Amino acid sequence: MAKLPIKNLPKELTAVLRQAEALSADDRLISAFHAAADDTRLRRKALNDPGNYLAERGIEVPSGLHLQFVEVELPGRPYPIGDFFNIIMTKCRSYWVRDKGEDGKVGKWQLVTVCFGLEIFPKRWPWGPVV
Repeated sequence: MAKLPIKNLPKELTAVLRQAEALSADDRLISAFHAAADDTRLRRKALNDPGNYLAERGIEVPSGLHLQFVEVELPGRPYPIGDFFNIIMTKCRSYWVRDKGEDGKVGKWQLVTVCFGLEIFPKRWPWGPVV
């Protein structure tokens, strides 16, 4: 993985960033992410209890990091981030869905994109942003 310099990154976060980069490149994490993205039961488990889901697969999240699985409908672009760094993996699927017409009958076709994602970011610091 290419490591790009991050301007104005506090020194305290340099080691945390390296841990996040290593975790995001871990084959076990990538496999766990894809398994959850492809299986509804595993996805619910990952969304409801990510720590246990990952621990069952031998993955330990370093103490300076927070990891969460997310499920969002995106309008074609990632959601905004507010930390010094975020590592985001997404797997999106697009579906054509018919909406209900005004008269209650079948309406127009709409393209809907639903994404399942994994986000790794530093745990909150006392002086940092609040979730």
